[in-house]
Parts: sequence; structure tokens; C-alpha cells
Amino acid sequence: MSAVKRISTVAKYIPNVFYINTSKYDEFVYLDYLAGVFANNNEFSVLLSSDEILYQSLNSHLVALNIKGLNTKLITDKNVIAYLAEQETAPFTNKLLNVVLSVTGSKDYTIDGLKNVKFKKSVKMVSDLISSGKLSDTYNYACPKEALKCSPNLAEDIDKIEANYKAIYPIEILSNEMSNIKLDVDVAIKTKPQVTYNQFDELNSRIFLQFPLNIASILKGEIDK
Repeated sequence: MSAVKRISTVAKYIPNVFYINTSKYDEFVYLDYLAGVFANNNEFSVLLSSDEILYQSLNSHLVALNIKGLNTKLITDKNVIAYLAEQETAPFTNKLLNVVLSVTGSKDYTIDGLKNVKFKKSVKMVSDLISSGKLSDTYNYACPKEALKCSPNLAEDIDKIEANYKAIYPIEILSNEMSNIKLDVDVAIKTKPQVTYNQFDELNSRIFLQFPLNIASILKGEIDK
């Protein structure tokens, strides 16, 4: 059984845990939708990920943990630029992370950036545009081409940057497919079965033979035996 299949199976049994199949769209669009739901419901959530693309969705109600043992970091919408640039302070928030990544690209997503432009240099370029009043620390639902053209280091590659922007921040999918994204999330929540301790215990004998789950710990305070 694959790791994904194991996770989806176990998620059905754990209260308040939901498995959402993200094969239809990129996982970012689901997270971006959920980030808005968390904020609207005044709920606080934690994302466990080192994926810089997903950090675009961080807000006052959604933070991230990049787990690296003693070097584990808490990442917020306010400090994510400093974290990724490996510097002390962040000159702007994650609202412009999509612009920075459009310049640097993303190896994990096979998006090629501009040659010889690393993350820190891209941050400096964007920061300079903010200082000159050409760009502001707000979400840009389309690539801010005119602002970026004001940077001599970016102007000649603006078409490539715009193509990267659409891949990194798929606003057309977010806008046009939101009802389907919401439906996928609602289905995952509404079809979740009510289970008992004994039903969950059966998973150990069926799937987790070598390394059984600590069911008592997982379900502590959630359901009765």
C-alpha cells in the first residue's frame, strides 16, 4: 500500500482530520481557499511544509512550521521573506512572495528563473521598487508588469517573469474553479464516517502490522471506546 493510500485510509478514522484529493488542481489552490476559510471563521491553523509556493497563503490565521529538528522554524506572513532570504529582517510580507518567486523560479516546480538571480537578489530588486513607489506590499492578482519594467534588471525578461507568475500564482484557477475547490473540500468533510475505537484498532491488524499506531494517543479525548 502506498504512503498516500495509508494516509487517506487513516484520515478517515481520526476525528477532525480530513484527506483531500488534490490531483485535480495544484495543492496551493486548496490551501489558499482554506486559508480564507480559517480567517473568516477566526480559526488558527498550522501548515507543516517546506514548500515556498505554499507560503503565499500564510495570513494572520495560518502559519507554517518547517520541521528540521533543533532548527525548526515558525514561519508567518510577516517573516517568510526574511526566512527564505536568510536575513534578519523582511522588507515586505508574503503578499509579494509570488513576485519574488516569479524572478527566481522554483526548482521543486521546475519553473526556471532568471539567470544568476537568487532569492536574496530578487528580494532586493522588489524592495527597491517598493522604495521608489513603483510597487506596494499588496496582493497583485495579475503580474505587475509595468512596475517590474521599471527595474533595468527585469525589464528585458518581463515575458518570462509573467509566465512564471501565472504558474506560481494561478489566479485563473482560483477565480474560475473556486466552486469546485469548495465542493472537493466539503465532500471530504461531509463523507467522513463516524468510527469507534475498535474500528480504528482494526487498522493495526490490517495495515500497520510492523509498526502499529498508538491509537490511545491519537484518539485521546476524541472518542469513547
